[in-house]
Amino acid sequence: MKRYLPFFLFFTFITSLLSASPNFYTLAMDGGEIAADQVIPVGATPATITEIVPPIISGGAFQWVQSTAANPVWAEISGATSVNYSPPALNNHTLYARRVVFPGALNYETSNVVVIAVGLVLPVELIHFDATANKNGTVQLKWITLSEQDNDYFLIERSSDGINFRTVEEISGALNSTELKKYTFRDENPSHGDNYYRLKQVDTDGDFEYSVIISINIKNKSSEFSIYPNPVQDKLNIRLNAPVEKNSQISIFNSIGVLVEQIEISDDYGSIVPLDVHKLTPGTYFISIRNGRKDVILKKFIKI
Repeated sequence: MKRYLPFFLFFTFITSLLSASPNFYTLAMDGGEIAADQVIPVGATPATITEIVPPIISGGAFQWVQSTAANPVWAEISGATSVNYSPPALNNHTLYARRVVFPGALNYETSNVVVIAVGLVLPVELIHFDATANKNGTVQLKWITLSEQDNDYFLIERSSDGINFRTVEEISGALNSTELKKYTFRDENPSHGDNYYRLKQVDTDGDFEYSVIISINIKNKSSEFSIYPNPVQDKLNIRLNAPVEKNSQISIFNSIGVLVEQIEISDDYGSIVPLDVHKLTPGTYFISIRNGRKDVILKKFIKI
């Protein structure tokens, strides 16, 4: 999978180069203005360098000139209307300009300098990723990208041991962006205790990479169990995020507080307890778990 590193233009190099070659460059814009800088992957062909603003002088002939990091001296490219260019090694760059040559004179008037940088460009520059606990037992995930290239989507993955991860949500990426992008996701069903999260960033060509792993500990009572789907039609699943004692009870109340169903459970059930609710009248209900002598907070669900 190709992975790219951001390239930063060598302004110090350019400044020293130009100051060392006063006969080949002036700060005047008499040579007109040509196309903007480019950053391209290794092996790619740069876009044609085109004229944006013509020179404000007359009487001379245009030439293309170039300077590379390997050979930092301005040299003419004879008869070029666009630049035939073979990308150099990783993190290399070439400077291009057009200069006006006056007949019988040694002076040159030069356009702006265009930098064609050849390097690896990160598909996604992730600059921030964190998790915070909400008061209701959910987890708020936030991440920020500085730039994105061919970024199709993110997969949010969660683990209770930091080793075995499973996907909890897919979030669309920005495809291509050079601006800060902020993303958020609320995990409604974190495990009771330690939760580990990571991002799997997937390119449009299927390539992917993982973020760092972050962790958060959830001990809020409301996170000791979760329910899904909600609204529910036939089967309601209760996910136990914390151990339950023997002979613990699950209770279902209607909207006016009347007990309509109650079952006993223990850790023999495993982490998921299925409840058949298809006989309940459509409406609003509340569910609670009495874990030993302790009542767990009520959760609301809708029967459809």
